[in-house]
Parts: sequence; C-alpha cells; structure tokens
Amino acid sequence: MLQVVISLKTNASQMSKRSVSLNNPADLAIGDHLVSKRKLYTHHGIYIGDNRVIHYSGLAQGLQSGPVVISDLKEFLCGHTYQLRKYDSKKFTPTEIRARALNRLGESLYHPLFNNCEHFAEWCVCKRHTSRQVDVLLTMVAGLPGYIISKTGSRFAKFISKTNKGT
Repeated sequence: MLQVVISLKTNASQMSKRSVSLNNPADLAIGDHLVSKRKLYTHHGIYIGDNRVIHYSGLAQGLQSGPVVISDLKEFLCGHTYQLRKYDSKKFTPTEIRARALNRLGESLYHPLFNNCEHFAEWCVCKRHTSRQVDVLLTMVAGLPGYIISKTGSRFAKFISKTNKGT
C-alpha cells in the first residue's frame, strides 16, 4: 500500500517564523505583505504607502465578493491586528510590488478557493499564485485530493497573469 504524507506548517511557532508583528504603522514599507487575522481566516493585502493597502475586498467585510480595492489601513484591518509575511527572497522590488498590485486595481475575479486576497498578495510579491490557508483547508477536508485541487488552481492564475498586461 502506498502512503502519501503531506506536511503543511500550521502550528503557531512555525507560523511565527513566517510573519512578524508590528504595532506601529510608521514601520510599514511599500510592498509589505500584510496579514490580518479574522475569526475563520486571514485577510491579506499589500501596503502601498500613505497608510493605504491594496487588497481583494472579497470577504474582507462579510460574505459579499468584491474587487481589488485601495483602503486606508484602518478600514483594511476592520479593528483586527496585523502581521507582516516574511519572505526569504522577493522576486520584485517594493516599487515593482506596488505597481503589480495597482495593475490589478478594479479586477473583480475573486474566488475564495482559487483567486482570493492571499493569492493576490503572493502574486504581487513573488509571482506565485498560492494560498496557504486554502491548501490547509482543502487538505484537512479532502486529504490528498483536496491538496491537489488547491494546487491546480494555479491554472486559474495563468489566466489572471495573461489578463494583467504581463507585469
């Protein structure tokens, strides 16, 4: 019998290695990937300066879907705290990250499993169309088939990339 084991880093100590908490918005830099905990998920956005965040507004303030928008930091957080996602290396400079995010402003192709706010932020920073929370959820719910489904959502990302003027 073949046994496949998928290891996803989900415990608190491992998550803290991938993020850093900040209490002072003055410490934010253009291109930072913000992660804000909600009750059942985390909301993601890209800091673009002047206390503004660009993000997919789908599910940001409830169950309605929405486009990529610019919000002030307070509105983005909706009373929640935030952390910064840390990266070993970023594919783009802060200015390029902001430009990539702004290029998708107004896009309304939100999907909670295949094109959510985390997919958007990861794409802006690293050109990876991935959502760790979706990977974890689908793996927990459906095991290996769920994990495969979460990873094949990258085909949707290719469509998104083609519609975004090659940035």
